Amino acid sequence: MNKNTAMQIDSPGRRAAAYWFVDGLPEILFGLFFLIPFALALASKELHWRNWWIRSVIIVVALLGYAMWFLHRRILSFLKARITYPRTGYVRPPIDFPSQNHPHYKILTLGTANPADDNVSSFVSHTIPLICSGFFFVSFLEARWGLPLVMTGIAAGIYFLSRNDARPYSWRAVLPIALVGFIAAALDLGQEDRLLVPMVIGGAWLLGTGTWTLVRYLRAHPKPNAGQEGRS
Repeated sequence: MNKNTAMQIDSPGRRAAAYWFVDGLPEILFGLFFLIPFALALASKELHWRNWWIRSVIIVVALLGYAMWFLHRRILSFLKARITYPRTGYVRPPIDFPSQNHPHYKILTLGTANPADDNVSSFVSHTIPLICSGFFFVSFLEARWGLPLVMTGIAAGIYFLSRNDARPYSWRAVLPIALVGFIAAALDLGQEDRLLVPMVIGGAWLLGTGTWTLVRYLRAHPKPNAGQEGRS
């Protein structure tokens, strides 16, 4: 059993799935997807939401953000072709939503997958929906302590569901989600504002995690042309 697990982790498909997250770009993109529209909506409470131009900006940004959900693969492929692939090469992207009849699906369940077929990630199917769920759970828990409870649950869910994924998160990595939830609960926020906070926290966490990963990646892998120009 242990030998099987080790083979699965070290398989080409599993390494290819992990490579998709080596530059932090998926986290940065989805971080912006959450952070920008919901932070603007939260700020609009102080900027007179009744002004038509503020409403227009919020609506346009929200529509652009949610269009990105359907175009995120194309956007990421465009960015990676200019940032990642010139540095460390191209690898086939992982599957986000395999069908239950497809052998890729096994990697997202309790079963085992053939090492040749495990180029799969649950980032879009698990981590992103968990952050989205904060909006609905906070709406049911109207008390002030509901927000830190929901954010702690999201942090725990991301940790446990990603442990065996191509992009795992340690408990230290998800701890800020819960801590910021407690800080936000101490603020004087109305119920409508609290509904937006989970997406703002989740977006800021994804953006910060992805940015840190990208900075480390760029330092470790400078663009080949830059190194040649320096030597000449």
